[in-house]
Amino acid sequence: MTWVKSKYTLAHKQYGGLVINSLFALNHSLLFKWVRRFLYLPNALWVKVIKEIHGNHGFIGYTLPRNISNSIWVCIIKVVDSLRDKGVDLLSFCKRVVGNGQFTSFWEENWMNGPLKISFNGLYALEVDKQITVSLKLQQLG
Repeated sequence: MTWVKSKYTLAHKQYGGLVINSLFALNHSLLFKWVRRFLYLPNALWVKVIKEIHGNHGFIGYTLPRNISNSIWVCIIKVVDSLRDKGVDLLSFCKRVVGNGQFTSFWEENWMNGPLKISFNGLYALEVDKQITVSLKLQQLG
């Protein structure tokens, strides 16, 4: 990692700068890249660890419980939530592709009207495998 003085990062290119207008905005955009990677790289080891700790959704688009401990991931989610509260919904630019359904939670995924476990809570209560994926659910039905 190379450290650069802020006067060079904020300066225009013609003066040898990097033309970074706001370090605050740059930090937020770099944090959001982790959320994007979480959504689009489900096979990455760190994503699997986050899912084991925080569930398949990783609290992306969900309300964080009050008793959750502060971790790096929780802080990233809080930044995304605070931006959404200010009218900047970065998640609206991310579209989830179900694909073969191996990495998409049947009950917890945020579908058109929210998670199915909320819309069909009676069926969800009867479900034996609450962490079932779309591909496994389709195999059960087929």
